Amino acid sequence: MGIIIIQIVPKQPSNELLSNYVYKNYRVENVYLPSQAIEKFYREKENKKTKLMLLFPCSLIEDGSTNALAEKLGGSVFTIPSIGIYNNREYKGNYDQIVASIFSLIVKEFLQMKKSGEDLEEIIAEISRGHNIFVAALSDALRNFLVFKDLYSLDESKDRKITAKVSFSKPVLPPNPTRDAYIEIFEAYFQWKSFFSLPIEKVSKNEIINSLPSKLPGIDIRQFRKLIFSSIFVFSSIKNGIPLPLFYVELPTEDEVRNMIENMIDNFYRKVEENKFDAFDNFNYRLFIRTIQTLSLLIGMTRLIRKHVNLENLKEGNYVPFSELRNFEKVLEDIGETIASRFLSSELRKLELDEKYLEKEISQNGMEENILARRLGDPTRNFFAHAGFEKTMIDVEKAGVRYKDEVVKELTDCLYSERGRIFLWLTEDYLS
Repeated sequence: MGIIIIQIVPKQPSNELLSNYVYKNYRVENVYLPSQAIEKFYREKENKKTKLMLLFPCSLIEDGSTNALAEKLGGSVFTIPSIGIYNNREYKGNYDQIVASIFSLIVKEFLQMKKSGEDLEEIIAEISRGHNIFVAALSDALRNFLVFKDLYSLDESKDRKITAKVSFSKPVLPPNPTRDAYIEIFEAYFQWKSFFSLPIEKVSKNEIINSLPSKLPGIDIRQFRKLIFSSIFVFSSIKNGIPLPLFYVELPTEDEVRNMIENMIDNFYRKVEENKFDAFDNFNYRLFIRTIQTLSLLIGMTRLIRKHVNLENLKEGNYVPFSELRNFEKVLEDIGETIASRFLSSELRKLELDEKYLEKEISQNGMEENILARRLGDPTRNFFAHAGFEKTMIDVEKAGVRYKDEVVKELTDCLYSERGRIFLWLTEDYLS
């Protein structure tokens, strides 16, 4: 389990800035920053794997080189945009650009940890140094990252969720190696509940499908669109308790989605550097963050589904076993959609009792005309009202249930073609 410690660096390190810090009764001598002391505590005292991320506003790095700084400070140094006038030069970054830059750096570090088989246990933001606007941006970026991590980890138990803390060192003015600065930790700062929701809901379709990827050169736009529509399709299927369509579409692998996230981040950060850390025109930084979070949600959803459901379990004739569909109830329960789970259970019970349940329902209720109108009159309404088991679209046998051949044909490659009744029903309400 690893720990990330992250801090905005307020100025170039010099011997005059050396101080002693005390963190959890552990004393660290002659370091420039409190984050260095925290990192040493976890690495030396707690024997944890650590990553020290030091964020330098570009106004502090005159020659653009970070190698010497990284060696001197013992951490990984990253450059972020600046705002305002410093040393007679105007820096034209903006707040949202800074937030997106920091968010991207944290996400990339997290994904690299996952690739190497490590889990992130804790992230600590040291906020006692740096200009207020950078500290605010760091806090904003960290909140967005925690949403990203929660969505990514839908399949994990609550006790494996990471903790995020803020540290603050008491000032020693002027810095003095003979005096100690005590570092305090605040654990409740980032505690809030995230919900199962789609981060890009109600976003302009043109903006996310066309505008955003076109401003990130190097992105495979066709693959990007497939992943966005996969995210909406899978989210809507889960949110509405409609499992059957998921057995007939090709869902992306975790590696495919993770590669797209890394590609987007690399292209974004390269564009920031090429633009000399000035904000670029007509770029929606908040949408960029929400899109990364949406792709993280796609990873979390597909992992959660595959944890409980075998999507390859199709019987002869493309029938999906009732037992496999019932496993989807566990998916709904894991994300707190208990009502949808009960509703799905009720619909499956009807199908299992008798493949001619419609005729049975008619004879029991004695309302043949009204029931036929309700069940056969509006396919869209019936599709959502009966957990995707719209009577005119399915075949039912003891082996299970399947969509009719023409419906399966519509579902094949629908994430690329963006066509077909079920695809449109499940996705059309989420983008404006």
